[in-house]
Amino acid sequence: MDKRKKDQIKNWVVFIILFILSVSLVISILVLSNAMAPIKDIEQKAEELAISSVFPFYRYRFLYL
Repeated sequence: MDKRKKDQIKNWVVFIILFILSVSLVISILVLSNAMAPIKDIEQKAEELAISSVFPFYRYRFLYL
């Protein structure tokens, strides 16, 4: 094989490796961000429930001012 052909093969191998790494990184980020969404929602609902159970009239606090 001549040098030019070896360089072309090397460029394709580098391209394929970088492409696979970048696609896997994007997929991982999307999966992790979507996996965290329900947890944030549950945390917010738990916080609201905790506040409402400690202060049952917290929503209507303006009535007591």
